[in-house]
Amino acid sequence: MSGQRINVTVGMKGRVVAIAPFDTTINSRLIHQCIAVETINGLLAKGFEPYTDIYEPFGISEDQFNTDADANVRIITFQASTGEIFSVPELYIQELPDANGVAYRCVMLGISLSAIPDEMDISDFKSEISDMIFNYLGVRSEVKEVVYGQPTILSQQEHAAVEQARQTNITNNVSSRLRASQLEGTVADLLQKVQVLETFIKNNLSV
Repeated sequence: MSGQRINVTVGMKGRVVAIAPFDTTINSRLIHQCIAVETINGLLAKGFEPYTDIYEPFGISEDQFNTDADANVRIITFQASTGEIFSVPELYIQELPDANGVAYRCVMLGISLSAIPDEMDISDFKSEISDMIFNYLGVRSEVKEVVYGQPTILSQQEHAAVEQARQTNITNNVSSRLRASQLEGTVADLLQKVQVLETFIKNNLSV
């Protein structure tokens, strides 16, 4: 037990660190907001049973509870960002809600590819998306296929027309990816020419 009183008020929000045995209840990685501050004696006067509800489930003796009650220890109630509500004696809180922490959330991107032929292999495309995410964010992600809606059957003629239109779009669309590929090709050609010139100059100077 820390044995220290804390200066916490209703409305404070942030990261909370508790010590044993309450450290298994409060996840220090979640955002918690203080929603109530009440002394043990205040709770008893209102008809609550803080020993049975808060102390006893964590194996804290009744003698310790009575000591805390005599010392007018406060019970701090937090609500986690996930909705759970926890009440903790202030002596078991190691760090106050820290509003200076950096909040993290799990994020997913959903991209509709529209209708594509069942036999189309998009494994390379998925790998490129994963690589692009890594280049931007520095994290590896798993790209999964999600099929939705009812399948549609096209005739061979309709399929050929759709494929022709799709290939035309690919050819005519100068995307950043295509532009980068074109520039890489240009750089490779220029480097080859430079090497030829260097070889030519070297051979002529040595004559």
